[in-house]
Amino acid sequence: MAGGGGPLPTARVTPATPIAATAQQNWAILGATAATINGAVGASDDAPVNGNVRAVFDLVRGLLGAVPGVENAFTVVNDVYDFAFEDDGSLKADIENELARAAAQSGARLVVAQYGQARLSRTRKLSQDSPDVVATGITLWPASATPLVAPWDGEIEGSTLRGAEYELTLSGVDALASGSVRAGERLADAPAGARVEVGVRPVGAPDAPPFTRAELAPAWLALTRDPRPLLGLPAVEVRDAGDLLSRRDASFAPVQEFYYSKPPQIERGKRHYLMSTAGRTYLDMVNNVTMLGHAHPRIAETAARQLRKLNTNSRFNYASVVEFSERLAGLLPDPLDTVFLVNSGSEASDLAIRLATAATGRRDVVAVREAYHGWTYGTDAVSTSTADNPNALATRPDWVHTVESPNSFRGKYRGAEAVRYAGDAVQQIERMVADGRPPAGFICESVYGNAGGMALPDGYLQQVYAAVRATGGLAISDEVQVGYGRLGEWFWGFMQQNAVPDIISIAKSTGNGYPLGAVITSRAVADGFRSQGYFFSSTGGSPLSCAIGMTVLDVLRDEGLQNNAARVGAHLKARLQALQDKHAIIGTVHGIGLYLGVEMIRDQETLEPAPEETSAICDRMLELGVIIQPTGDHQNILKTKPPLCIDIEGADFYVDALDRVLTEGW
Repeated sequence: MAGGGGPLPTARVTPATPIAATAQQNWAILGATAATINGAVGASDDAPVNGNVRAVFDLVRGLLGAVPGVENAFTVVNDVYDFAFEDDGSLKADIENELARAAAQSGARLVVAQYGQARLSRTRKLSQDSPDVVATGITLWPASATPLVAPWDGEIEGSTLRGAEYELTLSGVDALASGSVRAGERLADAPAGARVEVGVRPVGAPDAPPFTRAELAPAWLALTRDPRPLLGLPAVEVRDAGDLLSRRDASFAPVQEFYYSKPPQIERGKRHYLMSTAGRTYLDMVNNVTMLGHAHPRIAETAARQLRKLNTNSRFNYASVVEFSERLAGLLPDPLDTVFLVNSGSEASDLAIRLATAATGRRDVVAVREAYHGWTYGTDAVSTSTADNPNALATRPDWVHTVESPNSFRGKYRGAEAVRYAGDAVQQIERMVADGRPPAGFICESVYGNAGGMALPDGYLQQVYAAVRATGGLAISDEVQVGYGRLGEWFWGFMQQNAVPDIISIAKSTGNGYPLGAVITSRAVADGFRSQGYFFSSTGGSPLSCAIGMTVLDVLRDEGLQNNAARVGAHLKARLQALQDKHAIIGTVHGIGLYLGVEMIRDQETLEPAPEETSAICDRMLELGVIIQPTGDHQNILKTKPPLCIDIEGADFYVDALDRVLTEGW
């Protein structure tokens, strides 16, 4: 029980039973067929018992059946919320009362919501203010009219019963008594189906709001008491939110870092929103993994349906692996017609490199500086981003050769001069040939992701691809982050450059968060891999992966998300560019469609990066309800790549919040 002071009296099956009717039959109403409830809950035989009544009934435990000993009604992890959202990502209006009515229809005699609980039902999307979600009392919904009795002697003043030690406040009741009452006497009537709020505080404590912000909850819970013991229910333990981080650090390798120094605990998402256990809804501006949006119902339905049938690996003969491969190949120009299915972007780009080395019989690979391609041995070798690995350039194996980062904003060549990057790269490839080390391939993101979605200089890929092919090498386009319609105007990033690679690697969007990637190449290159033996990926081409992959393509088409990326992305970039004119810290706005980057600088002349400021801006944006993170070798770019379902309202909220932070400070 939160707070100090003595414990509240607990319920007894006597005429003095508090907050319950005095008759034994009304205890049956509170008990609500105890054996049935306990069966639904999975409660153990040693659950708290008052007389013949087992005290375990609340919304989720009675209606849905939760993990024994875990009470979670109205919280973000409650399964009932899976189906409680509107199409725009907001919760249905009046959802708590709707769920209570459903519980009553399922046989619950009384629904009790928890004290000290952050109720997701009270969250608000697109709000810069932390919502009042934490309950300082409890809420009751009786299935039938129920008389309530006084738990102690006291005086009634308005809606409050003041006793010697505690004050009890009620709302939503009928026929509230007045004057003096004795313990066990009728206090009020709770109408059938009514929402009754119950609060308890020590005498003299300030009147607490029924709900408060998560940030203020520790103070208000210290000044209130859990009313549940008045119903014979155990007081709820209010857990320390920091406990999960200590457990994570103890069991999960700390090198696997998390966003923010004090991260919210995110346990639910919907569309372009993420929701925390503190009841806060955040606008998600970084999640390019769940391209269709979080918790897309068609993806969930597909996964459940396929898992009821079959899930194995691609060495078995089944239709979905063929159908998905045909659909992927159909999205690409000739000669890209042969598909490998894998588990991730790292695996996809690693396989792309292996295909190039196998097909050419060479080992040297050319990569672009300041790039990131993955965490396998091969992809880490060609990843030269010092933000991901401070020793990236110094620890490259000798088969990796890097060319200048084609950064048109702060690189060696800027503005119109950026077209010179391609010529320099071509010269370096020619020197490799002269040195007797012709490249097996050249790997590059078709839009410069690590630089915040910066477009490559015009003609860059055409010239470098031609130079690599002239030596007998192959061109690899890493489309893991930028492909699948994110750029709006172009489905694939290489289309923006009017160049066709020999191999492409894809992932992230491919499975909308499910681990799925692919490598697509020509039949000739694919056949060259025979020299390495045979290939398969345990889950990359499984029936489940293929079913999800095809559903992603269906939703992308049916919901017009590529067009949405073009429309909302253009609006968002225009608004961000307008901020650039207002705030000198914004050096430029990179990107295309819904792959954008807002680069922060300290000086408009020197372009000195502003990494500390960018980090602080991200922290302040979190306080205002926006999840955004820095990227780039200098960690000074706001990587802006939300789910493709984001709407104009969400884009405007992001820009308005950023404008506020840059205006007020961080």
